[in-house]
Amino acid sequence: MDYKRLPEPPFVVSSSYSHSSPLNRTITGPIDHLYPQDFPEESRTPIKLEAIRAARDFNEKGKSVRSGRELQTMLVACAMRPALAFARETIRLHWGADRIDAEMRDFVGSTLAWAGLPDDTDFEASVEWREYEDALLGLDIGEGSIPPIIEKHRGYRQNVQEFENRDPCKWLDEWSVPGLSSEHRKKIKAQLLRAEGAFERSPEADPESAALACMRQAFDGIARVLVDAGILTEDFLRKEIPELVWDSAIAGGWWRRASETRQDIFPEQRGHYWVWCGDSRDSKELFRAETRDWEARLLEARRKMAAARASAPTVQESLQNQDNLPLTAASPSPEAASSAPSEEDWDFTSEAQRIDAVAAYTKYPPCSQAALARTARVDPADLSKWKKGSLSSESDKKARIEKVLKNKEAPTPPFKRGRRP
Repeated sequence: MDYKRLPEPPFVVSSSYSHSSPLNRTITGPIDHLYPQDFPEESRTPIKLEAIRAARDFNEKGKSVRSGRELQTMLVACAMRPALAFARETIRLHWGADRIDAEMRDFVGSTLAWAGLPDDTDFEASVEWREYEDALLGLDIGEGSIPPIIEKHRGYRQNVQEFENRDPCKWLDEWSVPGLSSEHRKKIKAQLLRAEGAFERSPEADPESAALACMRQAFDGIARVLVDAGILTEDFLRKEIPELVWDSAIAGGWWRRASETRQDIFPEQRGHYWVWCGDSRDSKELFRAETRDWEARLLEARRKMAAARASAPTVQESLQNQDNLPLTAASPSPEAASSAPSEEDWDFTSEAQRIDAVAAYTKYPPCSQAALARTARVDPADLSKWKKGSLSSESDKKARIEKVLKNKEAPTPPFKRGRRP
């Protein structure tokens, strides 16, 4: 009697796998987990995003799996990725180690079910679980410190770049903005160095808040340079300037949770780097207020320019009046005088007030800022410094400019050269 040899049974990786368990698996749907009541809604976002990324990676790489053992390893790794994101959030919330561990194990049970693994899966033998335990062991490093689960991912600054080599201006020369001259870059560099000085003087207790404040300061400084150059646009406010500020903050060491390459813990790109902002609303909407403020200034400046063009004499009128130019400008009409700002309106304490005062002076009657400078007997560059608040409070130039504006002294026309015989 002939006996046929039976085929070898397939490899069984755990009690959940039967001889008919398919090797090709797909992970879909959300993780079914009931979060603690005090677990913030915003803390669930990075977990959700990490679950989506983990499922996509598994579904792509799982197509080439060749054994049950390999399949289970990949499934455990996939299940642990959102679990590690959960651990990062509990550490950031400053929960105690016992509670973190209990909640973590409960959450891992949910992610195992999401990945189609049984409850008795030995997830504690995984590399990811070891990483989580290392984070727990690091909770006693002191209040305000960064746990190893984040510290080990601090990127290029941690081991590659020395403290002395920090340079907030590293990317400035490569920053491409139409109309930006070398002189403008020097002014922007000065703004970045001022922001870095503010960061160095900030208290060490809350370096993240200090970094955000200095980044806002750098944003305002860069925008001011561009608006003075006449090249600031809404697009620059929304894209180019924020990217340069992030690059400068990371290269300068203000913002430390960053990497030169994308990693699971650094999913968000900012300029040349990848960062982790957590659930911080301040970091996600960092320049919202500054952007709105500068957009409003742009709209106001355009309105004033349009009004000035409407009230300015035409070229033909200018040519007709060239030979009869009076030594002092004509007095404004009663309507213009009544709408012009009064002396009491100007105290010149803010840059916006100084700019508005100059705009009002040059509008009634129409004249140039150079005419204002001539009347105050200052150089036009000194007038620009006064608008920015760069002149000292004891400066005679400052006093003369403000006197002209308050007294509404008539603008001085340019010197008229006589014709050669």
